[in-house]
Amino acid sequence: MKFLHSVTLSQTNLSGYLPKHWHPNLTFVDLSGNHLKGKIPLSLTRLENLAHLNLSSNSLNDTIPSTIGDLTSLQNLTLASNSLSGPIPDSLAALPGLVHLDLGSNQLNGTIPNFIRDMKKLKYLNLASNNFHGVLPFNATFIKRLEVFKVGENSNLCYNRSTLGSKVKLGLRLVIDMGCLCRHRRLRIHPLMIQVTVPMMKIIATWRKRSITADQVRWFLVLQLGFLLLSFS
Repeated sequence: MKFLHSVTLSQTNLSGYLPKHWHPNLTFVDLSGNHLKGKIPLSLTRLENLAHLNLSSNSLNDTIPSTIGDLTSLQNLTLASNSLSGPIPDSLAALPGLVHLDLGSNQLNGTIPNFIRDMKKLKYLNLASNNFHGVLPFNATFIKRLEVFKVGENSNLCYNRSTLGSKVKLGLRLVIDMGCLCRHRRLRIHPLMIQVTVPMMKIIATWRKRSITADQVRWFLVLQLGFLLLSFS
């Protein structure tokens, strides 16, 4: 077991609790799609070489441990579709190399912390289907860096027009126009998913049911806003 670096047991009907002991050389752990329950053990957050952690689609509960910030090599953190509660821990700010952060479909609450917008390498952010409240702390510069951005289904989460501006240009197209909103009004965001332009060799995509030809150099985004409900405050 000296050279064990990866544990992949996704969708294998595992049940019970996460183990308390982990091989110190692990860089990749995927236990998604099982029946695991209980807390995320502190021992899992002591794996200093861990780059990929996927515990999604289980029945994990309690809070995200503050020691998650000790995983300084972490690039992918996927904890979606569990029963995790509490706020996003401030210790996540200690993970400058994080590229993929998926905390969707939990019971997380509190405000979305400002430090997320300072994660320069972040490309995928899913905070949808939680209990976050307050105003999104993100601006246009941050959103344009992302490839996927999901914040829908947080019933008390609002968007302040003055932070993002009335128009945002992503990729080759003008995809958000909020010019109809008054300056001091807020937009309550329901299902919202933004997938941002990235250069690719091959892509199959549609925009309003029209095919995108494969000879374009850069690709724009697919934008699904769902329902936007105005909340005046």
